[in-house]
Amino acid sequence: MKKIALFSAFFIFLATAFWVRSSKSFFNDTEKITGNVLSVATSWVSGTPTPSPILTPAPEFTPTPTSIPLANHLVINEVYYDADDTHLIGSNENRSEWIEIYNPTSNPINVKNWQVLDNNSSETFPDLTIPAGGFLILAGATSSAELKSVWPSLPDEVLFVSASGQEIGNGLANYGDRVILKDNLGNVVDQMSYGNDSSVFNPPCPDVDEGHSLERSPAGKDTDTAGDFVDRYPPTPGS
Repeated sequence: MKKIALFSAFFIFLATAFWVRSSKSFFNDTEKITGNVLSVATSWVSGTPTPSPILTPAPEFTPTPTSIPLANHLVINEVYYDADDTHLIGSNENRSEWIEIYNPTSNPINVKNWQVLDNNSSETFPDLTIPAGGFLILAGATSSAELKSVWPSLPDEVLFVSASGQEIGNGLANYGDRVILKDNLGNVVDQMSYGNDSSVFNPPCPDVDEGHSLERSPAGKDTDTAGDFVDRYPPTPGS
């Protein structure tokens, strides 16, 4: 019996010692965890900076180029209506005037029986074909050689038509007129007006100084407004 009592006391001692050791370990671990949490909280409260986000620069804006509308038909590309003394042919201003027709398309165009009109009269083209990207000059001069005598830069390959009566229509007025291009069926293909003539463009192309021309810029641009034309000096027949 005494042995049993001793054995029971020894067992209780071992159990108590194990419980105390386990409890101490538990509280020690809890303290460590709590300490870590407080350490993190203290660091955050003290104002440790939050890492800045990485900013990706916005892509650079590149504007889309605005396309320039080019005509899909023949155009009246340049008009020389107020000749200066340097470019007079035979001291006759009407004889010195010229109109440039341009083909901005990719196909040759035959202009037989096509007409150019001002506000009064018309000129009719013979059987000629303007190549793709090519030019034709209608002038009061009697020949391309006569025109080249005052415009030496005129390219040799440019087609030339001499106006009947050595004037275009009844002569292009210096202060305002219109120029109309019609095909062989009488359809208006292109037209423009300048100065005090608002029959085609309203407002019309501004009147330019003597010796200047009105020219489409760039060649073949066609928005059906006076803004298609610029004051060109010196003029550039055939180019």
